[in-house]
Amino acid sequence: MDIVIAGLGGIGGYYGGRLAAAFGGGSAHRVTFLWRGAHLDAIRNEGLEVRAVDGTFTACPSFATDRGENLTPCDLLLVCVKTYDLDVAIREVRPAISPSTVVLPLANGVNNARAIRNIIPGSVVLNGLVYISSFIESPGVVRQIGGSRTLVFGPETGPTDPFEPLAALLKEAGIAATLSADIRAEVWSKFIFLSPLAAVTTLSAKTFGELQKDAPKMALLKDLMEEARLVGKALGVTWPPDVVSKSLGKFEGFPPETKTSMQLDAERGKRTELMELVGSIVEMGKDAGVPTPRYAAVFAELRGRVKS
Repeated sequence: MDIVIAGLGGIGGYYGGRLAAAFGGGSAHRVTFLWRGAHLDAIRNEGLEVRAVDGTFTACPSFATDRGENLTPCDLLLVCVKTYDLDVAIREVRPAISPSTVVLPLANGVNNARAIRNIIPGSVVLNGLVYISSFIESPGVVRQIGGSRTLVFGPETGPTDPFEPLAALLKEAGIAATLSADIRAEVWSKFIFLSPLAAVTTLSAKTFGELQKDAPKMALLKDLMEEARLVGKALGVTWPPDVVSKSLGKFEGFPPETKTSMQLDAERGKRTELMELVGSIVEMGKDAGVPTPRYAAVFAELRGRVKS
């Protein structure tokens, strides 16, 4: 199988690293990295070092490039860029996409598969999500500090059977992969967890552990989860009755030093996924006729403080 990893930040670095470590050399599979800058240069020279909670490993891809035009049609394309870069990334990797290529986005947000299908109609586009806290620590080094590292994926319509070999491949690489028959519900289940946490951690500049000790901010977190639940329900998501309490419990299971990716980007003065993770709920709420006053207030405050 020919595999391309587009984006080698925290998500692409970890999952792409697992694939390259398993299949990078002397394998029936070929793993290609697409990235840029000092991070790519270090990977080309020394390999990608992944410092995970269960051990450190070094991955050497079959090929690494910073130019989409150097790619050839592949069997699996993992899209691991930030949500706001999806459009540019898909257009850049067009040489890697054939009618049979399986395109799997792992970015945050709930509308990624639809956005990709709008750019490349007729292609095989799945949807997916990951539960992981990881980031580029230095050029050529990705550190994973939290999360179950689970990868969940599946088609938004149609049977899952054709993608069983893909699930087997991911598991062979040491990835905790699950093929879901209801990926839309899975993506929304992550979103109701991630979106409020990204908003509150970025607003408060607190780690997960510090946030748990701040009663007013925990109350805000719960209110945002409830607003997100109501928006999802209006859009046809079927929630279990305890979805908010389960999301809060999931948050409490992370290491206390954990920060969200949006929070880290804000701290570094980088562009954030504010619109995709917070503003999108406000917009979807308006479209669905669901009030989101707490989200709207947080979004308005963050717009004046972070890049988006």
